[in-house]
Amino acid sequence: MLDNDLHAVNALEKSVKMYQPYRRHKQTDAMSWLHQSQHGASVLATAKRLLELQALIQASLPAPLSTACQIVRWQDEILTLSVPSAAHSAKLRQVVPRLAAALQKHGWQVNEIRVRVQAAPRFPEAPPAVPREQRPQISSDGVAAFADLAGTLRDGPLARAIERLVQRRST
Repeated sequence: MLDNDLHAVNALEKSVKMYQPYRRHKQTDAMSWLHQSQHGASVLATAKRLLELQALIQASLPAPLSTACQIVRWQDEILTLSVPSAAHSAKLRQVVPRLAAALQKHGWQVNEIRVRVQAAPRFPEAPPAVPREQRPQISSDGVAAFADLAGTLRDGPLARAIERLVQRRST
């Protein structure tokens, strides 16, 4: 009986070793994950079609509108586009017939194009990094004040940032 158990354990170890390298080297990125299920493949196909449609819309519109116009929805042969302002909306409504003709010419069945004004959140760009030579200097009293402040703060991102500042300015 001990021999049978030992033989079963050896067979199990061999099967585990045989499958381990496969699991270890398997690539799992977002695209392969999407291809694994029917729902994921459907989402991927829809995204590709919308990207194709977005590229065609950008190529068909004049320069200021092409960068401002985004697809919001494509459903039941109704295309809904968003623009950031009423001025863009007015201009887009003027060129909707030409846009519809261009889309139909490329095989997209469009019965209606709706335009919505949706102000996109504008995040300010980060200011350019200031060269080390141009950074303001902190006096030794200022560094000591920051060191005192770091001693009174609870552990967290602010306390760690102030400690790094004190370490950099102390040397």
